[in-house]
Amino acid sequence: MEILEAYKEQCIKKIVEKSSKKEDGDAGYVSKLVLKIVDNIQIKVSNIHLRFEDGINHAYSWGITMDSLEAYTCDENWQKNYIDRTKEENVNFF
Repeated sequence: MEILEAYKEQCIKKIVEKSSKKEDGDAGYVSKLVLKIVDNIQIKVSNIHLRFEDGINHAYSWGITMDSLEAYTCDENWQKNYIDRTKEENVNFF
């Protein structure tokens, strides 16, 4: 009985070790994927109108209109570029 119990414990330990290694690998893949998405996100908002009105006295109001607002990932020359942190030239970029 003791031999079977010891064997059972060894099997459980091996299964737990293998599953934890697999989860670490999956977490590494997911974190790399999230970094790649965040590093290369592009945002474009068009036709923005902001207006402020004095709600108490109604004495004045003002507004601003923007045709577009854009945010892109850029390289060291401020050109739109796709960034991949896994490449050697981009390691020290951030």
